Amino acid sequence: MTAPPDAEPDQSDDRPAEAPDGGTAAEPAESRLRESRLRESRLRPAAENPWYVLATLWGEQGDGFDPDLHAKNRRAWNRWVAQALTPEAVQGLIDEGADPDDFTPLSAEEQAELQARAAARGQTLPDPGTPDTPASIDFRDTLFAWNFSADQFVWPGTARFAGATFRDWATFAGASFRDMARFDGASFRGGARFDGASFRGGARFDGATFRGGARFDGATFRGGARFDGATFRGGARFAGATFRGGARFAGASFRGRARFAGASFRGGADFQRGAFESRTDFARAKFKGDVPDFRDRSFAHATDWRRVQWPPAPKQVEPAEEAEERYAALRHAMEEAGRYEHARSFFARELACRRVHAGWPTRLAVDAYVLLSDVGRSVVRPLGVWTLALLSVWVVQFEMLHPENVPAVWPEPRNLAFDTFSMALGGAVVVGSPVFDPRRGNALEAELGAALFADYGCGTAAPAPVCAEVAAANGDGSFAPQPRAIPDALKAVQFAHAAFSALCLFLAGLGLRNWLRIR
Repeated sequence: MTAPPDAEPDQSDDRPAEAPDGGTAAEPAESRLRESRLRESRLRPAAENPWYVLATLWGEQGDGFDPDLHAKNRRAWNRWVAQALTPEAVQGLIDEGADPDDFTPLSAEEQAELQARAAARGQTLPDPGTPDTPASIDFRDTLFAWNFSADQFVWPGTARFAGATFRDWATFAGASFRDMARFDGASFRGGARFDGASFRGGARFDGATFRGGARFDGATFRGGARFDGATFRGGARFAGATFRGGARFAGASFRGRARFAGASFRGGADFQRGAFESRTDFARAKFKGDVPDFRDRSFAHATDWRRVQWPPAPKQVEPAEEAEERYAALRHAMEEAGRYEHARSFFARELACRRVHAGWPTRLAVDAYVLLSDVGRSVVRPLGVWTLALLSVWVVQFEMLHPENVPAVWPEPRNLAFDTFSMALGGAVVVGSPVFDPRRGNALEAELGAALFADYGCGTAAPAPVCAEVAAANGDGSFAPQPRAIPDALKAVQFAHAAFSALCLFLAGLGLRNWLRIR
């Protein structure tokens, strides 16, 4: 059978391969084939189902897709089930783009004609129910041996496809499920299309198997959507889909490429367990509810997280702890997949959640880490702060050692600006020393003392008043130059500067390491 327009091919690989016991993969494949045939033998043929007869009243699709035949079948279906819709519901469907002719009330003659066509196939058309109590549309354990086209069909009651098998492609594009849609354990062997479908009462695809491509582009799930344990052997597309209730893919396996680009998750999103075995795309996705849960899920290939909208960090302690754990799971998964730029992004969100429930020392450390290095993602930021600190300490030292700002009458040494800058630079680059370079400090102390003696010419002659101060400062009446001690406040500044510079250089190195890892 040929696939419907734009359907993705089956991306599974069924080539025989060597099995662990020395056999081939063809042996378990044959076993699966036998199981599949046994399962089909227990299914009810679709031709015996009155709802199927209604859906194909004007004929079944053949190898290709006949749009005119589909339009006639769609109109017959919608006009028949419209008896179970309220006028407001019909008007809402028309406002959403449905063809008004699909809901024109059937005349008595038209109803008789449709019943006659069903009788020719050995069936009686089912009762669609009433607007207050629409009928349940039952396709459970049904075998669809041919292509099945239900594009833009309206399903007024619960649609039950649990355990159904579609041998070829099945398409429900633009279908409107007014109540619950149940596809638990259904098997789609060809392509499956639900593009633009509307699920008002929730959708259940738990344990469903999609051997070919599965497309839900632009679908709207107003109730909860569950795909727990589903298997997507071909590509899975949910691009632009809207999940207004919770979305659950716990244990789901994606063997082909998974696309959730532009999808909107307004409730929770559960992707726990299972694996993405091919490329995954969440670009421009919007998580507006809780932080999505990807714990115990593996990412075998590249994942696109560009321009994803994430929820803000919770303000309460317990939700923040839960969100932190979920971001940590994403970070670990990205590290294992080698996507370090995404891992750093998730780590930043993890820290934002940790800050909510941690004590003040942790909050202070997190704030400093974010401010100084953008969570280890920036090289320029810590180097810029390091440079600013260096220049600031230089200015402080120069002012504290200037003759106008010291207790004694200290003339300015000839190289005070150079020496103070050297001291500041020494504290900034000698990371292993918690204080400034002692050699530079000793030299400056000696120079300060020598400047008093040389500049004022103090000697054996009668001292000038300033020389008397020098002699008094020496304490022994001599005029020999004595080193002047560096102020304790300046030493404290140097100590803090050296420690802060070490931190900045460490963060710059960390940023460089992270940048090289993602190159």
